[in-house]
Amino acid sequence: MSADNNKKIALIHRYGLEGWLCCGGHAIPRVINTLSKDAEIHFFGPETTEAINHDLREIVTYHKLPYQWDRSNPHNKVTKTLLWYFFLPWIGLRCRFMKANLMWNDETVPLTAGILRLFYGKNVAITVMDFFMRIYTDKHPLLHWLCSTIERI
Repeated sequence: MSADNNKKIALIHRYGLEGWLCCGGHAIPRVINTLSKDAEIHFFGPETTEAINHDLREIVTYHKLPYQWDRSNPHNKVTKTLLWYFFLPWIGLRCRFMKANLMWNDETVPLTAGILRLFYGKNVAITVMDFFMRIYTDKHPLLHWLCSTIERI
């Protein structure tokens, strides 16, 4: 990023950066690399129990929430999602005050975009990337080729 460029993009996900990657976000590293050429990339989310992606962590400024998300723990779906709702207004205000140009909210739980728009503003990109091929094929080696093919498509 050039020194005179002050664009900021905030990415958020309730699973944390690596948790986002493992739940269907296989394109996220390329997207972050592309965006980082023209803007500062900020990520807001909890820490995760997934393996750390050091390459991405060098590119993003990670604003860690004070809890950890464990996707293998069924109780996290409820308790940590409630924590996520609690932190959304803070994330929205933080992005507003740091003058982020865009918030990217990749989320399936209801009302998150509305909460962010209320506290951050209107420039919220909303996507849903819950594509569970990898989760369903991970323990079945004969299906890995199918998962890889569908992800590439």
